[in-house]
Amino acid sequence: MRACKALIATGVATNPRSVKRTVSVLRLTLKLHGVTDPRELGRRETEKTTEFARRLAKLVVLQTSYDDLYNEVVKRPKVLQDIEDQARERHGGASTKDWFERENGERLKAMFALEPHFESLTKTSSVNSSTSPRTWKRRLRSEL
Repeated sequence: MRACKALIATGVATNPRSVKRTVSVLRLTLKLHGVTDPRELGRRETEKTTEFARRLAKLVVLQTSYDDLYNEVVKRPKVLQDIEDQARERHGGASTKDWFERENGERLKAMFALEPHFESLTKTSSVNSSTSPRTWKRRLRSEL
């Protein structure tokens, strides 16, 4: 869980309830994915598992703190890459600029600038803008 601390601190508002909700959802999601003790992340777990947990933390932060954006990502997973590109001051999609101009947009931008990035998931030929959310979830799980 320590491995995800910076992502949560950056992406979630400073409201203690929001932080607790995000941590609780992340712990549950990690347990469902087979990570039995999230406190061990970053200590003795493999780098691949820690990277998976950090990517998952980004998605959980979206789900718990930016529900409109999360729903957009569920509909069009390519939005993740566009937002990430915009946050890293690369090209990004024109539609993503709007998310950073909203309330807490700076937090969102700062979180997406942090490692790990979803770039490796979207650069593969098996995952593209027309890929279904189910395929994206399978690809993310395969990272573990």
